[in-house]
Amino acid sequence: MNTKRIIYAGLLIACGVILPLVFHIMPGELGLIFLPIHYAAYFAGGFFGSFVGAVVGLLTPLISHQLIGMPPTPVFIYISLETLTYGLVFGTLFHKKHFNIFLSLFIAMICGRCVNIIGNYLVASVFLADIAKPFVLLNALKNLSFGIGGAVLQMLIIPVVIKRVNTAFKFIDKEDNHV
Repeated sequence: MNTKRIIYAGLLIACGVILPLVFHIMPGELGLIFLPIHYAAYFAGGFFGSFVGAVVGLLTPLISHQLIGMPPTPVFIYISLETLTYGLVFGTLFHKKHFNIFLSLFIAMICGRCVNIIGNYLVASVFLADIAKPFVLLNALKNLSFGIGGAVLQMLIIPVVIKRVNTAFKFIDKEDNHV
């Protein structure tokens, strides 16, 4: 990985820490609705591929948790795995010739949500009493329903930003990037 990619990955991680802060200081549950911590992983995967996407996806929630306490303990564990999945899957699929950006995003969203549900269950198994396990599915479904609006926004915002930023900076090397 070259120095520029490391710097851009660090910038994306910083944005991934700051953007959720903005949403969490607003009233209501805008952070749950807009899913701001996910963007760093998607952009890293889209611009720099699966490895950088996975690293940014893993580190963003961990660093955010250490610096500002969000996501809280133990939630940051499965959010880190979820965003790692977003960056890895989106970066892998988007950089393949036969996947366009929308299909890549959609598949990454499904995979990431599955990891979120599994992570919810595993965290509940380790940190919570057995009596709380039935509520894990309800919590996962609540997160999923809150996140539908955010997923729609991501499907609208991410392709536009990737196309515009790539036009300006040429992060994506291949000409047929299906944006």
